[in-house]
Amino acid sequence: MDLKENCTYVMHNFKVLKNNGQYRVCDHQFKLVFIGVTVVRECVLEDIPFRKYRFAGFADVVAGQFEPRLLVDVIGVVEEVVFHQVSGKGRRVVFKLKDLSQQLLSCTLWDDYCLQFLKFLDDYEGDGPIRVLLTHGRIKEAQGSYPPSVSNSFKASKLIINQPVMEIQEFNERLAELGIEARSGFKSHGEGSTQLSGSIQLSSKESFFGKAEAKTIADINTISEDGDVDLNVSPQTLDKLLGYELAFKIKVQPKFRNSAVLKCSADSSLINVVMDMLADAEQSLSVIANHDPLLGLPLTPTKRQSFQDCDDEAGTSQISLAHLSSNKLKKHGAI
Repeated sequence: MDLKENCTYVMHNFKVLKNNGQYRVCDHQFKLVFIGVTVVRECVLEDIPFRKYRFAGFADVVAGQFEPRLLVDVIGVVEEVVFHQVSGKGRRVVFKLKDLSQQLLSCTLWDDYCLQFLKFLDDYEGDGPIRVLLTHGRIKEAQGSYPPSVSNSFKASKLIINQPVMEIQEFNERLAELGIEARSGFKSHGEGSTQLSGSIQLSSKESFFGKAEAKTIADINTISEDGDVDLNVSPQTLDKLLGYELAFKIKVQPKFRNSAVLKCSADSSLINVVMDMLADAEQSLSVIANHDPLLGLPLTPTKRQSFQDCDDEAGTSQISLAHLSSNKLKKHGAI
């Protein structure tokens, strides 16, 4: 609490340690650690310059040319809001930033930083581009086909959005000089539901698939271990899903003999992509839809319903309970 940004101090009695922590705020070889006898005294020292941001080039980050565990500053213009989640644990927003080289970099803001960003979008009344300056960002190294990305530190980062600070003003001037077009037209759709036109949760192919592979139900069954199968033992809620056509993203857990549903979507474009990714998809789905491989019983097709009716009460469902109870075994083939 004794230290204020842009003030100068004389300090005594530090412990000097190697600067080799998990994340480092500078590349100096050593760091100073406060201890019980450290003395701090404010003193005007005009010869000490103000801190200057050292912005990381997005092209260098994407190319892997950065020092791991060294926190960086980034500045860019928001190009697209990809995804946001504000309920439950792990509040986050993912968006793409573009710098002066026109290179895109994925940026993730967590918890309070996420809420700050989304509140700005909800309150934003302009139609111009949004410039973001993030200090002490953590670079996440590339994983497989996914390039590096940047996120805020737990508490050390500072998030500055469209504020009249010198660095953002200089960034704007350089954008104009280079003739770089910045994305605008951000709209607010009510508190906590900010979206960018053309980008909504679970409608993005990248957001839905992640690193998942497309597999038929038969392929998934070969991953699972052998176990008891009772098609009549299932939550009654599943009966309401009979006849729907959905795309599921699941995590197969052979050790526990089950699979966890991570996401689902009724988006026809996503369903078509999954179908295209599956070899002989039409033939495989035809076998599943018309014949139960475990019992050898034919299955009667059900009437297709819209996904929006999933939460209807049983009494108002287009599939009657009497019809469902007489066709209990059908759920294995229809889902």
